Amino acid sequence: MRQRIVFVSFLFALTTAYSDPFGNLGFDEVNGSQIIFTPPNPAPFDGYGPVEDLLPGWQITAGTNQYTLMGYQLKLDTTPTPPPFTSTYILGPELSLPSFPIEGGYALAVGGQLEPTSLLQRGDIPSDARWLCYSFAGYPFDVSINGRQLPYPGFRYPAASRTEVRFDISAYAGQNVELELTMVDAAPFFDYRRHDYLDSIEFILPLVVESDFNGDGASDIVFEH
Repeated sequence: MRQRIVFVSFLFALTTAYSDPFGNLGFDEVNGSQIIFTPPNPAPFDGYGPVEDLLPGWQITAGTNQYTLMGYQLKLDTTPTPPPFTSTYILGPELSLPSFPIEGGYALAVGGQLEPTSLLQRGDIPSDARWLCYSFAGYPFDVSINGRQLPYPGFRYPAASRTEVRFDISAYAGQNVELELTMVDAAPFFDYRRHDYLDSIEFILPLVVESDFNGDGASDIVFEH
């Protein structure tokens, strides 16, 4: 019996040690120590730096290409040619748009590639999570888990202002998965200056509703199904 208890305790400790929660879901963990700024615009605009610093925890891919450099507060309307790196860039407070107010310090502007641009990260979905939600403007983003695309909730249409969308991920709750968000580009032609905006990815738990259903003056707790 003692050996069994020790073995179970070891497995519990091992599982706990290797838990891997998702991180940087709001894109706010920016390390700007290696940003290089380029003309024609002065700092803090038109910079670029390592993806691992500007977007820690995430990978950026376009087709079969994985990018190691990304932009920081790009003013692409004044850039004559596409930058020599992914034009996905960190959107900071100096470039915050009235139609897309930033939560936290930063958001993400995704786009500008001939092939669909994807963000990837592996981690643990909370065991009691029911939805994954994000906020976007422009075209929405497809969500895939372990390579399987989730059904889009409702009609897929561009949004002129910050809009939230939710995906049912309850089937993956408690699992270690690869999460992928892919820019859905419905434009009929390639334009590296056009971007979609993304912020505030989060896992949502079932709502607990408090009401007095039996009329006894005390709140009754009902879990949403």
